Amino acid sequence: MPQVATVHVILTSALVFAALIFMMGTSVYAGYIMDLRLEMQLRNTAYYIANLAQQLYLVVNSSDFPAGPQELTKLLNIPADFEAHLYFINASIPPLTDPAGIKNLTVTTALINRPLLMGSATVPIGDNVDWDLNLDSIDMSRRAMVLKIAILKEPSGLLFSFKV
Repeated sequence: MPQVATVHVILTSALVFAALIFMMGTSVYAGYIMDLRLEMQLRNTAYYIANLAQQLYLVVNSSDFPAGPQELTKLLNIPADFEAHLYFINASIPPLTDPAGIKNLTVTTALINRPLLMGSATVPIGDNVDWDLNLDSIDMSRRAMVLKIAILKEPSGLLFSFKV
């Protein structure tokens, strides 16, 4: 009979070990799925902002838009947080390096508490556009739920910025 007790102890401990491994694997997998979902939301938000800025550029840069100093402001329809995680938005237009004369607008969104989890989108935009470096980044919080993109049309070109 000692063999039955030994087998029972060994198999019980193996079963407990397998249950622990299963719970740990499930937890890691659930965290991975949550990170994928957050990254997708960040990427969609960055794409939405970049696409909207590109559309605003096309409207303001057209000949139908009045000449002279004009300001156009567009309210962004974006969430204040993602699953209770606050995030920040950064927009940049690097200096013109391509001889074709087309600049690219890059919008990056990242979680504040986990900056390695981010999404970004890049869209082509005209050569007469700059982004105001003083207003190129904003932290989204429950206090700043209304975010706008402002475009100032001047004779020298267009100046984009964020406004709260």
